[in-house]
Amino acid sequence: MRERQGVIVDVYKIFEGIKSGKWKDQVEAYRATGDASIKDNLPCYTVGGVFYPTKAIENLKTPSNLLSLDIDDFCGDHESLSNHLKIIPNSICHVSRSAGGKGFVVVVLIKECKDYEQFKRVYEAIYLSLCETGLHKVAKFDHLPNLNRLRFVSYDPDAFTCEYKYLLPFKDEAEIPTQVSIPIKDSTPVKFSVDGKLNNDELYKEVVTRYVNFVGEFGAAGTRHDWVLGLARWCCRGNVDEGWLVSKVLSDYQNSSRASVWSSEVRRCIRDSYRAYAAEKGQFEPTKKFSYIDVMSCTNAEQVREQVFGAIAHKLNYAEYLEKEGKSSKFVKEEINFMRKLTDFI
Repeated sequence: MRERQGVIVDVYKIFEGIKSGKWKDQVEAYRATGDASIKDNLPCYTVGGVFYPTKAIENLKTPSNLLSLDIDDFCGDHESLSNHLKIIPNSICHVSRSAGGKGFVVVVLIKECKDYEQFKRVYEAIYLSLCETGLHKVAKFDHLPNLNRLRFVSYDPDAFTCEYKYLLPFKDEAEIPTQVSIPIKDSTPVKFSVDGKLNNDELYKEVVTRYVNFVGEFGAAGTRHDWVLGLARWCCRGNVDEGWLVSKVLSDYQNSSRASVWSSEVRRCIRDSYRAYAAEKGQFEPTKKFSYIDVMSCTNAEQVREQVFGAIAHKLNYAEYLEKEGKSSKFVKEEINFMRKLTDFI
């Protein structure tokens, strides 16, 4: 899941591997132990299309017109789930148990969407259709319309797959309800000390200030989901306690509609970031300006990008590097001034 480069594959070969048991040993080991490192080392894929060079939505090159749904904590079997899916029977491409075994992955063929906003309206229509069957009452039904959702391979001998030529695309669209998320003013922070060092509240203040400088205020750009994911990634590296961060975000931000969905979204985003960046926990010092050597020694591309901004904002380190590379004093001065404006860190 941490690799930045992938290959183009026929999604039906993945579905076939899930049913035949290509990844059976790893999946069953994960289900038996709950060891997240086993899951993290399973192959991943996206059904939304071909993305390059990364799976960011803006890097979509060829859409597949496939959409995946997360059905978590569903206690029933395939047959009981199919009773809910009968409301959109001709559009179901694939159904299989998730890697953890406690939920399902449902892949739906949809009409061609001109843009991401239309994709979200189609997703909303599917969501509302399945809610009519009461699915949201017996499972955690993800309400996040992610075109580039990353899926783990799994194992399910009872998996269902329908050939593409027999499918009819789901064509309905629904208006997306306004979901206003606002900061709650004057919230009381939770404070406690950690081994005499900065407590979580102090760490968080340092991290969130730098994070906001980098990506903008909450809700200013991207989705709430992406903003919380990014914040959790920075907080994990800054050694902020995961449980404390969950409480902090839920106390500082709220959703004016679907409060339960918002709470679930926050918990999942923070959990996923802390799992993905567990190996880097504590590596990011909120008050430290990174040197060029620090930046070049990083292995995670996103971390490199963030730390590059920190490094170039520290004009002495960056200037020294440029001078060692033989750049003229005029070039160094112009470069530093440009980077100063770009980063907003100094």
